[in-house]
Amino acid sequence: MNALTPLDSSGTITLVDMDSSGIVALIDRARSLFDEGDVMNARLMAGAAYDQAAQAVKLAEKVQASERLLEKSRRMHADALIIESQCKIRIAELWNAAKAEGKVSPGGRPKAGKQRLPTAVDFGATRKELHEFNIIRSAEERSPGLISRLVSERLKMRLAPSRADIVRAAKSCASQAKNNPFTGLKLRSGERIAELSWREIERVLKDHEEDIKLLRRVMAIGVPASEEVKVREIISADKLREIVGEVRR
Repeated sequence: MNALTPLDSSGTITLVDMDSSGIVALIDRARSLFDEGDVMNARLMAGAAYDQAAQAVKLAEKVQASERLLEKSRRMHADALIIESQCKIRIAELWNAAKAEGKVSPGGRPKAGKQRLPTAVDFGATRKELHEFNIIRSAEERSPGLISRLVSERLKMRLAPSRADIVRAAKSCASQAKNNPFTGLKLRSGERIAELSWREIERVLKDHEEDIKLLRRVMAIGVPASEEVKVREIISADKLREIVGEVRR
């Protein structure tokens, strides 16, 4: 960063030449990596940007920089935090999916002769961090936009949002969900029954009605030799397309 020079008699720095290009570059690179699916490196980049932006905010506050500069520093801090949080959520999703399929180590020392399975470290985190990532993931799932709203509120208050703010909000959301009598009452499709509008119920009924009708038509083709046989093994793509078209006509 270049030197900061006060330009008015009050001692307030009104024009500040702070080189923020490095932080912006890190944020842009983190965003690109995330879009490409490289969430672990994206998280590292976003984390580095977050730490550097935090230092920029502290320095700007220490020297009583102009509000313009403070706002810019907080915005960079917020952008880095949002991307880092998105990475944490995605890592939690990848871990959960792999765990559900038995593709990660259950913990403990691996048995001799057994193939080594990926651990939390292979996902760029510790088990403790993965637990925290899942708390954030669940909160964002329960209350879509939670992180963006929190960040916006902090910026409106002229405060830099922090990792601790995200975790606190996520835990608070989890606590509220635990005490909510509607928690866990979902359709098999994942939609929360209590959050459906009356109009949406008709749409969901139609969707499920079509799916049931479609699957019954598939089953009417005949009984395969084994229940493990996939639909694609007994029905051609053209035939399946024909059935789907007839049901959804």
